[in-house]
Amino acid sequence: MPNRTFVKAEWTDLVLLNYAVSDDALAPFVGDLEIDRWNGSGYVSVVGFYFGKTRVFGVAAPIPNIRNFAQWNFRTYVRDRGPSGEDVPGIVFIKEFVPNPAVTALARSAYNENYHTARIGRYLHIDDDRREVRYRMDYDGSRHSIAMHTNDQAAATLPGSADYFFVERYAGRPRGVRTIRFSVSHPPWYTYKVSSYVASIDFRHLYGEDWAFLNDRVPDYVSWCSGSAIAVSFPVKG
Repeated sequence: MPNRTFVKAEWTDLVLLNYAVSDDALAPFVGDLEIDRWNGSGYVSVVGFYFGKTRVFGVAAPIPNIRNFAQWNFRTYVRDRGPSGEDVPGIVFIKEFVPNPAVTALARSAYNENYHTARIGRYLHIDDDRREVRYRMDYDGSRHSIAMHTNDQAAATLPGSADYFFVERYAGRPRGVRTIRFSVSHPPWYTYKVSSYVASIDFRHLYGEDWAFLNDRVPDYVSWCSGSAIAVSFPVKG
């Protein structure tokens, strides 16, 4: 895969609610890609994060709410190919939300991803070692939210850990599309130990009847990643 950069930005305060699900639930979205597994199970995650200092082809986005915004996505995990054809941990994006319709249109056009526009906000509070982040999304008459707090500093994410499985991902694809892929590059990420979290999500409303069963579930694992500068390649076929 040519490693031509399309977007540079900073992704920070990535919070993840991770749910083990059956292969049957994932099959319509991963196609013939290999499901990546943690402790024997495939997973989906709801992710909130902040997308800042966005540059497209090296040019800063001209409007503040396109340059800096909160994003909310729903994703699963696969084995994929990196820029040189090597096996890498990847992501298939099932559905994504951003607050600006221009970003929605660009992502749909360039990456064929299932983007939608919603009102999304981030609240971040830091007091000595205590750190709290909240994401709130209003979509189609309903409100959804994730909040986490920690009393610890971010630490290196250890290979082999659950956090490492969920956050160290270097390839992406839209759902069900085998012929489009892109790479994501960033330095190794640090993660926080989550002291507590609260989530309010209507999976049926956001993602459809096939995912309504997650309304009765608590996450099997939660993660909070500090993030860093990132680079996303131009999408290519293959």
